[in-house]
Amino acid sequence: MNQVDQSQPRLSFGAIQAMIILVVSTGIAATDLYVPSFPSMARDLAVSHEAVQSTVGFFFWGVVLSAPIYGILSDMHGRRIILMIGLGIFTFFSFLAPMTDSITTLLICRFFQGIGSGVTGVVPLALQTEMLTPEENAKMMSTNGAIIALTPALAPALGGVIEVHYGWRMSFWVIFALCVASLAMSAAKAVETNFTPNRTPLFKQLREMFGMLKSRNFLSANLMIAGIFGAAWGYIVVSSVLFQRHYNVDPDTYGLFSTLIVSGYVFGSLINRKLIARFGIHSCLKLGLSFTVLASVLHILNGLSGTEGAWSVAGTQLIYIFGMAFIFGPGMALAMECFPNNRGAAASFVSFFRNVSAALGAGMGFLVRESTILDMGIACLLLTIMSILALRAYRSKKV
Repeated sequence: MNQVDQSQPRLSFGAIQAMIILVVSTGIAATDLYVPSFPSMARDLAVSHEAVQSTVGFFFWGVVLSAPIYGILSDMHGRRIILMIGLGIFTFFSFLAPMTDSITTLLICRFFQGIGSGVTGVVPLALQTEMLTPEENAKMMSTNGAIIALTPALAPALGGVIEVHYGWRMSFWVIFALCVASLAMSAAKAVETNFTPNRTPLFKQLREMFGMLKSRNFLSANLMIAGIFGAAWGYIVVSSVLFQRHYNVDPDTYGLFSTLIVSGYVFGSLINRKLIARFGIHSCLKLGLSFTVLASVLHILNGLSGTEGAWSVAGTQLIYIFGMAFIFGPGMALAMECFPNNRGAAASFVSFFRNVSAALGAGMGFLVRESTILDMGIACLLLTIMSILALRAYRSKKV
C-alpha cells in the first residue's frame, strides 16, 4: 500500500482530486489558450510566426529546468509548501505576461511562467500516487485525464473566441485568473502526504535521481510517453499556422477544430479506464500505439495525395489523440511505480521527459514545412516507432 497518513480522512481525496484537476489544467491552459492567436501576435509584436511559436518552447524549457528541483524539494520539505511556492511564481509572471510590448520580454515571462508551472506536473502526481494503490492510480489517471483533457479541448475554442473579440492579451489575463484560482484552492485544500521527508542534501539527491535512469523500466516508460507527447505538441504548434494561413480557417473555427480533436482524448481515456481492468495496462498500451501508427501513416498519405484540408487533417489527428489516451496515463503509472520510496523524484523525471519532448515538439515549427501535413506525419511516425521500441524494452526488462 502507498504511503498515506491513516489518521487523515479518506473522504478528503475528493477535494484533493478537484484541486489536482484545477492545478494541472491551469498548466495546460497556459499554452493551449493562446495558440489560436499566433498569427495576430506575430503582427502585433512585428515578429515572425516562428518567434511567436518559440514562446511555447521557452515555457516548456522553464518547466524542464524546474521540475526535477520541485520533486526533490517536495521529498525534502513536504508536498504542500513546494506546491504553493511554484504556483506563486507561476501566478506572478502570468500577471506580467499580458502587459509586455516586446517579444523579448514575453519570452522571459513565458520562461518564468514555465519555471512556476513546473510544479503542476510534479507535486500533484506525487500526491495522488501516495494516496492510491497502483491499480487505483492507473484508473484515476485515466479518469483525471478525461477531465483534464477538457482543458486542451475547450481552451483553443475559448482562445479563438477571445482572439476574435478581445485580442491575444485577454487570453493571458485568463491564464492569470486560473493561476490565482489554483493558488487559492491549493491553499485551502492541499494536504500533506509526505510524512517521511528525505533529508539528504539537494545535490546528493540530484545525483541519486539521475541514477534512476539506470532502471530500464523507468527509462523505457518515460521514453514511450515522450515520443507520443512530443509528436502531439509538434502538431499543436504547426497546426495553428497551417490551418489559418493555408487552409483559410479563422481563429475561432480553428479553436473548434482543436476541440474536436481533443475530444478523442476524452473518449479514449474513458474507454481506457474500463479496458485496463479487463485486459491490463500493457494490452491497452499496445492498442494505443496501434492507433498512433495508423494516424501517422494517414497523415503521410494525406500529404502525398495533394488534397489535404482542414477536415481530413483534423479527423486523422483525432485518431492519433484517441490512441494517445491509451498511452499517457497508464505509461505514467508504470513509471511512478518503479520507485515507490522516491515518488517526488520519480514524478520530477516523468515531468522532465514529458516537457523536454513538448519543448522539442514545439520547436518543429523551425524544422517542418507549415504548408503541408506531410512533414509532420513523418515526424509523428518516427516518434511513434520510438515509443513502440520503448514499450518492447519495458516488457523485456525488470526494474
